[in-house]
Amino acid sequence: MRFYLPVPVLFVGLMVFVVGTALFGNLSTSTWSVIAALMGGTGFFVYIKLLLKERHPLASSSWVVWVVLDFMCVIGNIVDNEFNGLVLIYTAGAVVTCIILLCRDGMSKWDVWDKTCTAIALVGVVLWQVFNYMPITIGSWDITGVKIGMFFAQVSGIVGSIPMWKKVWQKPHSESAHAWVIWAWSCIAGIMAISEWTFVKASSPVTFAFIEWVICLVMYYRRCIKPPHQ
Repeated sequence: MRFYLPVPVLFVGLMVFVVGTALFGNLSTSTWSVIAALMGGTGFFVYIKLLLKERHPLASSSWVVWVVLDFMCVIGNIVDNEFNGLVLIYTAGAVVTCIILLCRDGMSKWDVWDKTCTAIALVGVVLWQVFNYMPITIGSWDITGVKIGMFFAQVSGIVGSIPMWKKVWQKPHSESAHAWVIWAWSCIAGIMAISEWTFVKASSPVTFAFIEWVICLVMYYRRCIKPPHQ
């Protein structure tokens, strides 16, 4: 007999845990980092398990862009001496998911959005290296390669999420609601793990949270409020 936890119960349970811990737990950022990593890893376990069992058409291009985004964010955090378990576990999980999807579905169904988002991510890598050796100053802003790379990483991550948002809108039951709910709340834990609110340190968890919560809201709207057949 398989244990099934309804999505609303999972959502409320995680909300009580994360919000309650944030208000009353007084935890360090390193502890929040571990919590975010454990929650993110659980989400990937649920998602990959379902991915291996079913053959729903998934937005593989979004996962490819997210892998590029994650690696850029990891390097940026290393350069800025930041450790966030959310970013690390998302990178590892995205790589595994991407490999499975590419081996299973390939790139034959990529459209102009898919290719554009990937190109933006690659441009960010190039500009990162260029500005790393030629930093410039605009007023009080010092623009370095890390900041340029992180900026393009966030832009490409958001733009690269459009195929996923579109697919969830059209086929809201093709994605694992359990995994996305876990990821959404893991991102809140990841935000709590930010040690210092600088652009390099804070941009990745905030971007991750934006992407995950949009997916959850779209999924909820199309499943519960206005299903596709209406």
